[in-house]
Amino acid sequence: MANPPTPALESLDRLVGSWTTEATHPALPGVVVHGTADVEWLEGKRFIIFRARTDHPDFPDSISILGFTEADRIDPKAPAEPSSSPLSMHYYDSRGVFRDYTTHIDDKAWHWERIAPGFSQRFTGTFADNFRTIDGRSKLRRDDAEWADDLRITYRHVPASGVSYVRAPWTSTDVYGACCILAADRCLVVRYSMRSALATAIVPSNRAASLTPDRVRRELQQLIDAGVPVLPAGTARKHPLRFVARYPPSFKLEMFGTRFYLTTVRQNPSLRFCVAYLAQTHYRTGRMQIYPRIFYKDGSLVWRCASHIAMEGTGIWIGKGDVRTTFHDDGDEYIHSMEATTDLPLEIQTALEDLGRKVRKVKLDRTALFQLLRLVPDGRIEPYRDFTDPRRRAQSDRRRLINGGRRVAYFRKPGDPTSLRFVTGYEPDFSRGVVEHARSHSNLYGGTIERYRVLSKNKRIQYLFFAGPENAWIVPPQAMTTELSSFGVRTIDVPIDDHLCVPGYEYHYYVDETADPPEMHSQIPAGFVGRVNSHDEARSDASPWIEQMPVIREFRRRLCGA
Repeated sequence: MANPPTPALESLDRLVGSWTTEATHPALPGVVVHGTADVEWLEGKRFIIFRARTDHPDFPDSISILGFTEADRIDPKAPAEPSSSPLSMHYYDSRGVFRDYTTHIDDKAWHWERIAPGFSQRFTGTFADNFRTIDGRSKLRRDDAEWADDLRITYRHVPASGVSYVRAPWTSTDVYGACCILAADRCLVVRYSMRSALATAIVPSNRAASLTPDRVRRELQQLIDAGVPVLPAGTARKHPLRFVARYPPSFKLEMFGTRFYLTTVRQNPSLRFCVAYLAQTHYRTGRMQIYPRIFYKDGSLVWRCASHIAMEGTGIWIGKGDVRTTFHDDGDEYIHSMEATTDLPLEIQTALEDLGRKVRKVKLDRTALFQLLRLVPDGRIEPYRDFTDPRRRAQSDRRRLINGGRRVAYFRKPGDPTSLRFVTGYEPDFSRGVVEHARSHSNLYGGTIERYRVLSKNKRIQYLFFAGPENAWIVPPQAMTTELSSFGVRTIDVPIDDHLCVPGYEYHYYVDETADPPEMHSQIPAGFVGRVNSHDEARSDASPWIEQMPVIREFRRRLCGA
């Protein structure tokens, strides 16, 4: 029978588990490198296997073996661990580098050290949060005299129960079933309610990184130079690097492990847009890839990611994500776009709006859309599998669905806006749930727009309310899930009655003028059409419908002072 492990070896158990990492290095000021670490015992519990991965090309992936390795154990009578020998850590990485360190763990920190002529290293990782966080600082000595700061890394433990800790500038305190916010140490706790659930998080609204355009371009180019592939869906797939050279990014956002490298805003005759390069780790291969996409602003003032493109007469039609099929009383089958499936996260909407205002003169661009978007055959409105597969995979387990896939808001009487009802818990929390208040400007809506991001009372979904000089409206609510597809959108929907989210000015126009009388096509509920918009004759005021919804009246009373 093997001898029991010594206390020194047992101390390694504090490292076992899954960790998220955030690292900085003096050679890359301002860059935060995200990664993961998975630590497990080799069978027999004599050695620890420590695997580390990062999403930055300048930081290698590695594997380390920790344990007692000073003497061979050929002799069965030899002790399992030499009582006087230190623990060793053998390090190997993707560059082909191999190093030996001594290591030990005490009640306060994890230490490792390597003394070698011209290149000595030492590390102290201080435990915090009851051993759930390791604040690590390493130092480097090249001249055998002075120690200089080197890598700084923070490990945050993700226990088997599904709890992870993410730093966030938060000031409120709240506790609920899905996640918990601790104000004392300004730490956002993301909690999984079940093993099959997707991670959820409540985070402050995102802002662009404080980087110069040149720095943003160099950072994207570093990824490309390191071999990260650029994968356009349109004609640019033949020469993707030529496209990157022609459309260099100027801004950077980062959210839930996805980096958004954004160009300045441009104008197509049909819409205002920017090119976005999404750098993201593939869920299956674990390798980073870059997906160039088109982000554009819809008439509801929401920024979206186009899923595909189609020709429509002499113009174009932008694909609006997934579809659903309905059957009418006459037996005909209708396929409808689910436009909200292309809405970008509400947490970055204000940042995207701010970037649009940083350009004095908007460039006219007629070619980028076709270079990045897949052209579909005539008559097709469905997107391709690159858009739908992540959604199908995320929604394959019904326990992940919001409210079990049932609507959280509905009208008890069709055509009656006053009959709007919310499922208990999913109502907007105007008292404690306001997480953002921002302002923007819109010519379509006649001036300043007040924007409010509001959590539901159960903190499982979020809303974005708009209030202009004369109009108020809600955009489709979103889940709090942190999984984003390669289009930058969430993979879990919030089911609602579509008439909850009619924009302040919505399409209302003739479709078939050859019919007698002409057939009216409108996206405003019948009988509630207001005046025509002075900037866009295809849109009419939907306020007669919107202003009668109880939730809008409460929004105006509680947040707008009306």
